[in-house]
Amino acid sequence: MAPRPAAARVLLLALGLAVPAAAFPGVLVAKDDAERSVSATTVVLMRYGGFSVVTLSAEYAGPLTPFAFLIPVPGDVRADAVKTLKRGVIGRVEAITAPRFHAFYEQDPCDERPLEQSWDEHVKVKGAGFLAPPGLPPPDRHYAVSNEISLPVAATFKDRESEFTYAELRFDGGEKLRAALTARGYRITDVALASLGAAIHGGQKLLLAEVAPARVELSAGGRVELGGIRYFTREPGALPAGVSGGNPRTPEDLFVFVFDRRGRVEVARQADVFPPLAVRVEPRVAEHLATAYDALFDAVAARHPGSFVTEYAFSTSGCGEPCPDVPLAPDELMTLGGDVLEAKTTTAKERAPEPADEPVLDRERFESHLAELMPKERPAAEREHRAERREIERRRALSARQTYVLTRLHRRDAPGQTRANWELVEAAPVTGGVGVPAGASGKLPTGVVPSSDNRVEVRFFALNPWPLGIDCSAPKRSRWGKRWASEARAPRSVPLALDLPSARRDANVLTRALLTPLPELGLVPVAEAAPVSSASAPASGTAPSAGANGVTKKSTGCGVAASRPAGGGRPDVGSVGGFFAVIGWFYARLRSRRPRAESAI
Repeated sequence: MAPRPAAARVLLLALGLAVPAAAFPGVLVAKDDAERSVSATTVVLMRYGGFSVVTLSAEYAGPLTPFAFLIPVPGDVRADAVKTLKRGVIGRVEAITAPRFHAFYEQDPCDERPLEQSWDEHVKVKGAGFLAPPGLPPPDRHYAVSNEISLPVAATFKDRESEFTYAELRFDGGEKLRAALTARGYRITDVALASLGAAIHGGQKLLLAEVAPARVELSAGGRVELGGIRYFTREPGALPAGVSGGNPRTPEDLFVFVFDRRGRVEVARQADVFPPLAVRVEPRVAEHLATAYDALFDAVAARHPGSFVTEYAFSTSGCGEPCPDVPLAPDELMTLGGDVLEAKTTTAKERAPEPADEPVLDRERFESHLAELMPKERPAAEREHRAERREIERRRALSARQTYVLTRLHRRDAPGQTRANWELVEAAPVTGGVGVPAGASGKLPTGVVPSSDNRVEVRFFALNPWPLGIDCSAPKRSRWGKRWASEARAPRSVPLALDLPSARRDANVLTRALLTPLPELGLVPVAEAAPVSSASAPASGTAPSAGANGVTKKSTGCGVAASRPAGGGRPDVGSVGGFFAVIGWFYARLRSRRPRAESAI
């Protein structure tokens, strides 16, 4: 990485204590001696103009009896300004940045049209639709009104339904803190007091986040889903990493999501660590993606112990290729901290800009609409139209400001691991994990390359060779694009590697399906992928063509042989050969539904 100018070394967030500790930046205190732990911690940081908005979320394991988090925070944090975020907002950030799976399909070798990818497809909606927000203008309007006016832009938090109540505590020595906690019914160990004493420095204080067990949400498996604890500060960064109170017998994951308008971030004084970003696998990996990625991450972590791994870096105007969901909406960005940045770093004029000159066509449409109204109705229509134009301009300016580069960093700490302080600095833009495979073996770079913008994601991918006959003299093979028409009814959801800390640990899930050699990590495919050879295709439309099952058949004259598409389409039954192909198709389907003796994947 090229050396950065001194001005670029801006401290965004400092985490870490040189003591064995949990990933969560605080300690757990309770009113009993039951065992409690935090298995994973999520930190979301949004920063601009000297303000940092920090959201903490923990995966808690333990009894649902009263407990609390004790978190060192900067001195300017006020308990009455701390907000509780819904877990779903943080879940959206996790899903958009998660490692994903995508299947590429070989396009018709006789079709010379440009390649089209699934992420290039856009569905055009006619009319408002039954799911349209109530603020959307009615469909009988005769003038154009942007749909931007219907998008929610206000931050939303848990208020009365929050499971947290917040209070401020001063650290005036261990015994005084113990007395303050005892007065509230909480117990704290001598080790936790010592860790807090080492963590607290000039001007800092403690935020006590008390949990009401009756209000927590439970997820599958009885896991506790706690909301996010959000606060903001003007200090350059004083968020300590784990302070103790975690379970030292199990590894702990720390996920850090950084929203920065300037670009990607990286950990200072640590070389950038990326996992292999484009990994070809067999399609069955899609059903166990979290387990497969855990195996890949463990191999990377073993080679770079204690390092943060960059798993994603993209503009919030997008969400990867393919996109697992729509990009983060304005109201979600405002909830994650945009409301604070809007209030603290912009002027009233910037928040309410004057609309530009109205396009002539739009004005003509509105004039036509006015002509259809009664004279007494026209002044109100004019006022409404001006208000709509001002609101649209306000929202456009807001969306332009609320655009960030979202970086995802991930570290897994071994039990009892000692960590040093760390900070985040700006990083040069890079690209990796995107693009279209090349050639019969689907080559894609597994690393990153310098770029003008940040486009980094972890993507597992599979190749589906062309399954039908070829009816042209000069076929073009290994052109990978969107799925075939026979797959049109298949689900379009993007498989994601979610809930990584709780996923089943089995490295065989990856190694038995790996088709991209990764010798630097000690991961080698069990068997190399069989390339799609152009020699297997007929030279012209009069020659026999081979189906996907290897049975030679005569061409039908329209470029389609009586063979089964790999995507599950039914074969042509317009011939005796087609009849036997149907029998073979049903037999293959029956065999695929038999229970397997080997269930590693």
